[in-house]
Amino acid sequence: SNSFRKTKTLRKLGKYHSVLKNDFGISPSKYPQKNIVLCNGGLASGISKEDIVELFSQFGILENVVLIAKKSFAFITFKEISCAIVCFDRINGKCYFPQLSGPMCLLFVEKVPNSSPFDSSLPPGSILYKDFITAKEESAFLETINVSGDEWQPLKHRKVKHFGYEFVYGENSAKKNEGIRDIPSICDGLWNRITNKGWTLPWIPDQLTVNCYEPGQGIPPHIDTHSTFEDTILIISLGADTQMEFKNEHYHSIVHLPRRSLLILSGESRYTWSHGISSRDRDVYFDKDLGYVVVKRGTRTSLTFRRIRQTPCDCKFVDYCDSRVTDSNVLQEESAVELENKYVGETYSNIADHFSLTRYKPWPQVLEFVQDFPVGSLVLDVGCGNGKYFGYRNNIFEVGSELCSSLALICRKRGFETVNNNCLSLPFKDNIFDRVICIAVLHHLCTLKRRQRAINELVRVLRHGGRALVYVWAEKQNEEETPEMKQEYDYQENGSAVGINVKLNSIVTLPVTANNGKNFKRKDILVPWRTNEDCNNVKTFLRYYHIFEEKELIDLCLSVGGKVLNTYYDTGNW
Repeated sequence: SNSFRKTKTLRKLGKYHSVLKNDFGISPSKYPQKNIVLCNGGLASGISKEDIVELFSQFGILENVVLIAKKSFAFITFKEISCAIVCFDRINGKCYFPQLSGPMCLLFVEKVPNSSPFDSSLPPGSILYKDFITAKEESAFLETINVSGDEWQPLKHRKVKHFGYEFVYGENSAKKNEGIRDIPSICDGLWNRITNKGWTLPWIPDQLTVNCYEPGQGIPPHIDTHSTFEDTILIISLGADTQMEFKNEHYHSIVHLPRRSLLILSGESRYTWSHGISSRDRDVYFDKDLGYVVVKRGTRTSLTFRRIRQTPCDCKFVDYCDSRVTDSNVLQEESAVELENKYVGETYSNIADHFSLTRYKPWPQVLEFVQDFPVGSLVLDVGCGNGKYFGYRNNIFEVGSELCSSLALICRKRGFETVNNNCLSLPFKDNIFDRVICIAVLHHLCTLKRRQRAINELVRVLRHGGRALVYVWAEKQNEEETPEMKQEYDYQENGSAVGINVKLNSIVTLPVTANNGKNFKRKDILVPWRTNEDCNNVKTFLRYYHIFEEKELIDLCLSVGGKVLNTYYDTGNW
């Protein structure tokens, strides 16, 4: 038994030696070093940097901690080699992390992988004033906020209150024409204090959002909408410290916000950098004297002051500005094909397996339409996906048409006749099908002419007297009526792309928008889909959507000679 365990241990050590050499170019050391590697515990094992620092800092000052994405290795550098030796002797072979199925395996190494430095610098255009208010003022602010206005509004990861104008989550905007309770008068003295600090405040705030975060809560990365708020955002932290993360396309900075501090975001930091707070109950800080340390979070209340914008934004950051977003209808045919290939065809090819797993429950009114087909009907489903509307009748003939070859293959494997083609050119004779359904397809076509061509194809293949059912995404959304869509977007909202504009060419720019049951503000958008089939390889892809107004689909059908028998709103669609 002891011999077997020894052989198993040696085999594991050999594996770890090989991975360290091949993946990191690092060889274990026979002699004690300042550097230790935990070979079977890291991000891929569900162990965080906070976990590592909390355990290893008990044995001495940590100069460096490196965890590699998608790997189960954690590298730790002690300031003193004696501390590393004590740590190794005390915990090697012991079980400390419940995430691990067995004891920890530690090795000494001569070096650790290069990693990005712990960047705690503020983005350009921002400034942080520590101790902006006193402890006595902090208590007064917290007491005033708690008794002022309506009750706290609970959100998924925090609770909120609004003053001046109500902030609309999901749209990342405010109800500009519906003023509510005034900002508490206790805030009036802040504006001169900011000016006295040397910051020229161009206006007096007229909107205040109060967020209360318990330990473990946070807010996803976002950029405050350009068209809704003026430049400059003021954030005061009360009750506890936190870490705010700033990101743009090239940089990621983690900034310590002390309690009673004021953070000002203006210019580039306000318009182009996303800011957010990760949902966790501990934060890792680097202290020049203490090294890496873990600090438990407390209850933090933030006051975010803004000014409502009354005119379109004219900032210079056009790639991020929703006031500069343009309609895809101005695209020429070649550019339209390119857009749809990239943000429809390629996207569905990449997400096909995961997408199919989420498409198993038919919408009731579509199923009712299918079940009412006359016996012997020849039926075509244009954009059939994985065939979720097939197989409910054994006395009709069903054919599927699907752009994505991967989804078409899934449909065929389920035993359904499916062709792989574009809905703009259906490979069928005229006047052949008794019934046609086209569910959630036409909104992926990016110009009016292409949507008309698709509707014309549906009409062409229908026999005289045949009927078609068409669904498209509606401008009007209702969270309570769209449970399937809400389930889908629970994990999409965390995508870092939300709130950014994507420039398709010199003419067209589209916003990236999450669908979370709120009404859409733009007609043409890109919606993120975040795969979670493999937790070690999560990716986000964008899908193009044209959002339909209430009578737009009716006009589209009439424009190609169709006759509209009925129209209704269902599951976020017309």
